[in-house]
Amino acid sequence: MAAKPTPLELVPAAGLAVSGITKVTSLFVNHPGPLPITKAFISSGGNLLIFVSGSLWTSRQPRLMVMNIELDGNKIGTCQEWSNVNTSHEALVPVLLTVPSPAPGNHVIELTVASGDNSDINDYYNVTVVEIK
Repeated sequence: MAAKPTPLELVPAAGLAVSGITKVTSLFVNHPGPLPITKAFISSGGNLLIFVSGSLWTSRQPRLMVMNIELDGNKIGTCQEWSNVNTSHEALVPVLLTVPSPAPGNHVIELTVASGDNSDINDYYNVTVVEIK
């Protein structure tokens, strides 16, 4: 009879890719609103993973609340969530965006509110950029 594996048995990681992370930059960490907020960072030209989260509120319901995410003035994605409650701050669904090989140098991330939604000092925002070579 074969022995039962223990719940904490380690699985070999042979064949998995080796991490190529070259830089992690926390642009905003629980940064209070209101939006828009903007921050610059420097990239060496590797692929970017951009993690974004935040919150908004609306005075009209039901409503899809949307926060735009821009890189160098170009919209690259959104965080969004439906709200069925007036004047309640709601967490937006966090997103992970990929940006393949932007040019090396300075770049700017900006978070903005889509039309009709609201952001104030009671909303908080997080953006982390991970660069992979």
